[in-house]
Amino acid sequence: MSSHEANLEPKQLLSAVVENLNRFFYQDQRVPAKRRFQMLSQGDAIEFMQIDLGELGTVSCDLTMDTTECVGKLSFGNFRKILALMMASIMDRLENDQPVNLMRSDRGDTLFNIPGTLQTADGANVMVCGLRQILPGEATVQLMFLNPNRYAEALAKTMPEDSPKRINPGKFS
Repeated sequence: MSSHEANLEPKQLLSAVVENLNRFFYQDQRVPAKRRFQMLSQGDAIEFMQIDLGELGTVSCDLTMDTTECVGKLSFGNFRKILALMMASIMDRLENDQPVNLMRSDRGDTLFNIPGTLQTADGANVMVCGLRQILPGEATVQLMFLNPNRYAEALAKTMPEDSPKRINPGKFS
């Protein structure tokens, strides 16, 4: 990639991410999809996609998953459920031309505040995706599990007291 900086629209990036997640974990056969899940679960990065920036070159993106704040044991089936919920939320936002709601992590990564949430017998989980720029021409798409109580508390702080969409932080206990 050249030394020029390129700005990729978040909506274009999210659309490409969802398309590739769909291909990797739903369109592909179960065995390779499960192998990818297992690699991500072990902390490995997998080659994910290339973003063509025209004259500026390409950006190679790996995919990683941070399960540090995942509640309970994450099975392949529950991974696919929460991933599908997150992807559906993203597509709903994109199709209805709603804002993408960017956040920054403690490490400076860009997080897309469009979660998938899943309640299981072990508790609730919240998954978002984010992007970390590694070097020029290299980035990592991250699937991240967030602490559901802290996520709800942070979200509640950003909404007015009388908002009908205000979340009760105790909801995920």
